[in-house]
Amino acid sequence: MDQQLQRVKWTTRLMELWIIAIIGGITSALLSQSTVDTFYTFGPSSTFVILGITIDTPLKYSIVVLYSVLDTLVTALLYQVVTPWLTLVVHDTTVSKTHISYFLIHEISLISRIYAWIDWLLYINILLSQIDVALIQLLTDALCTIYITYVYLDTSVQEAPAATTTAAIEMAQTDTSASM
Repeated sequence: MDQQLQRVKWTTRLMELWIIAIIGGITSALLSQSTVDTFYTFGPSSTFVILGITIDTPLKYSIVVLYSVLDTLVTALLYQVVTPWLTLVVHDTTVSKTHISYFLIHEISLISRIYAWIDWLLYINILLSQIDVALIQLLTDALCTIYITYVYLDTSVQEAPAATTTAAIEMAQTDTSASM
């Protein structure tokens, strides 16, 4: 395992421990209280308010859940497909962009940032309203991340088997020796 992957692996393990500590601390604090805040309720409620709109009917709640799922999917695509492309192609000065319309590059870049800001505003308001919506978004994001990672791994270039690589090297050396 190379050094960069090793650092990423251990950083991820540290993040896992930190997540466990955060969840444990919050759970412990909640269990020690005599009353639980309205944030920890599920479903439609008179206390479930997003941007001043009370989500107190099954229809309104269904719309919020549907929005949350769709928004999480689009956001995952933004951060796992569009943003890496911008970083690895547009921001890389060693990659030629002559085959890509500059208008298209600006459109992708600008729309991704505008979407990120709109998403952030709504995301914060929704997540801080009620725990069930946060759990729905967490589950949807996890499933989307698993799928996108699967697609990337499934379509990645595979290494040639060692025997094939060795045979190719020997053949190249033989060709070079014969031409001398």
